[in-house]
Amino acid sequence: MPARFFSLVDLMCRAATNRFTARSPTATRPRRRAASCRRGCISLLGLLLVACAGAGDPPPAPQPQPALRIGLLLPPTEADADSITQGAELAVRELASRGTKVELIVRGRPGQWGTEGDEAAVLVHEDRADAVLAPALGASAHQVLQVAGRTRVPVVSLCPDSSVTGPGIPWTLRIVPRSDEQARAIIAALPPSGSPPRVAAVVPPERAGREAARDLMAAAAAAGAELDAPIVWDAAEMVDSVAARVRALEPALTLLWVDGARAAATVKALTRARHPGRVAVHGGLVTPEFSAAVQGSSAEILAAVPAGFGVDREPAPNLTSALSADAVRLLAEVLSRAGSSPSFLQFPLTNSFAGVTGPLRFDRYGNRVLELAVIRWRAGRWQTVTASAP
Repeated sequence: MPARFFSLVDLMCRAATNRFTARSPTATRPRRRAASCRRGCISLLGLLLVACAGAGDPPPAPQPQPALRIGLLLPPTEADADSITQGAELAVRELASRGTKVELIVRGRPGQWGTEGDEAAVLVHEDRADAVLAPALGASAHQVLQVAGRTRVPVVSLCPDSSVTGPGIPWTLRIVPRSDEQARAIIAALPPSGSPPRVAAVVPPERAGREAARDLMAAAAAAGAELDAPIVWDAAEMVDSVAARVRALEPALTLLWVDGARAAATVKALTRARHPGRVAVHGGLVTPEFSAAVQGSSAEILAAVPAGFGVDREPAPNLTSALSADAVRLLAEVLSRAGSSPSFLQFPLTNSFAGVTGPLRFDRYGNRVLELAVIRWRAGRWQTVTASAP
């Protein structure tokens, strides 16, 4: 069809040229002008043909968006690994249902201190993770932060140690309440006694215990409570020995900042000894596993959680899983907003994001700004006691 079209155009242009030259008293110059006019007409009409033909072509198919790659570091020593994975995978499925594809890359292997940093580097450099979710273990979280500082990859941490945001890396966030915030809220919820409450604390050995002890001491000082040096629970010590050391201090409140198995064993040992004081655990133990471990105990157990996390709606709430899900959703939102731009430029975050644990707001240091609720384990379930301002 294009050949026929141009032939027809050529005939029309020649006819117009003949009429043009017939009127001219001289032939040479008008014929040259007419030939040039004919060529211009053919070119113009050809362009019109191409434009009309292209107008009918279907629009190009949209290219599929690449999946957002979020790394999850889970060392074998991470006690909350199952809950963290459960929450992260739940968030990935929810995001997929809304059209946002996320690929979750999980790494973690046994080794000496520092291995977590190697695994975090592999997540970023070899697995090409766009962001990383750091676990609750303080040593692992700090190793991930070192990698984040060098690579500018955003990190959200599940570690409650106040030192996590100490390095001041703008693209790192802590989504869990700090240990000192939790302890201070719990102490403030104690019934008034007319004198500073006496508090005991049990912490794990080594670096994790030192971090927890520092935060709990700071919380007690801020709340006007008396707290001696925390009890360090070494691996070889039996639970009855630890319980006896707690009873010797005669505390009104004992802060059990250890893993779930040791915390549950201590609760039962203190209950058998008819210890009159209250006990409290960190929010990471508001899980179905810990609830099952203390089921049947008559002890009253306190904890502090984000006020937006409704423990009253579930018989066995899982705060660790909910925080993990919020972390994945938050990272996916940041990466989506960044698009093709470097994601670290989105920080510090100035907007509030909706989360299952309440609004996700952060200060310029990466600390979450939130209201805490003190909850109580009684009669086989968690119940809200009071809420405190951030």
